[in-house]
Amino acid sequence: LLNIAGKIFACILLNRLNGHLEQGLLPESQCGFRRHRGITDMVVAARQLQEKCQEMRTHLYTTFVDLTKAFDMVNRDGLWKVTQKFGCPECFTHIVRQIHDAMTARVTDNGTVSEAFAVTNGVKQGCILAPTQFSLILCSSMHGDPPQLTWTVQFILFADDGRQIPKVYEQVPCPDELCRAIFSADPIINVSNWVMESVQGQYH
Repeated sequence: LLNIAGKIFACILLNRLNGHLEQGLLPESQCGFRRHRGITDMVVAARQLQEKCQEMRTHLYTTFVDLTKAFDMVNRDGLWKVTQKFGCPECFTHIVRQIHDAMTARVTDNGTVSEAFAVTNGVKQGCILAPTQFSLILCSSMHGDPPQLTWTVQFILFADDGRQIPKVYEQVPCPDELCRAIFSADPIINVSNWVMESVQGQYH
C-alpha cells in the first residue's frame, strides 16, 4: 500500500506529466489513460474500419494483443530513457526515479509473511503514475521506429492492449518479434489472447 503523502505527490507529478504530454507528444492512436479520451473511441474506430473494408471489398488483417503482467515487465532503465525522450526535464525524471528506487515487497502465504525482497523491475503497483508510464513505453515502442521493428503497420492502442492493422498478410508480426519490440526485458504475451482475424473469408 502507498501512503497518503506519496499518493498526493504522485498526483502532482501526474498532472505535470499529462500537461507536458498533451502538447502533441502522444500519438492519436493512444487513447488509454488520457483526458477526454477513452478506449470506447478506439473500439468504434476498429469497428468502422472493418465495416469500410467490407464495403470496399478490401482485405484487412488485424492482430489483437493482450500483454499479461504488463506493468510488472517494464524495464526501468528503458523507462527513464523514454521519459527523457518525450522531453521531460531531467529533474522530473530524477524525482520519479527516486520513487521507484529501493522498492521492496513481501508475500503473504497462508498467513505467513515472507522476508522483504527488492523489486527492480516494473512500475510501482497502485501508483497513479503507473498507467501513464506504461503508455509511454508502449507508444515509444510502437511509434518510435526502433531498429527491431521491420514491419509497417498501423496501431490502435487501448490500455495495456493493442490492435495492429497491417495491409497485407505478410506484414503481420510474429509474437516473438512483437515481444522484442515492446520491452527490453523478457515480456510475457498471453498467447490465448493472440488472435489474427481476416475481415473477408474465414478467420485465420
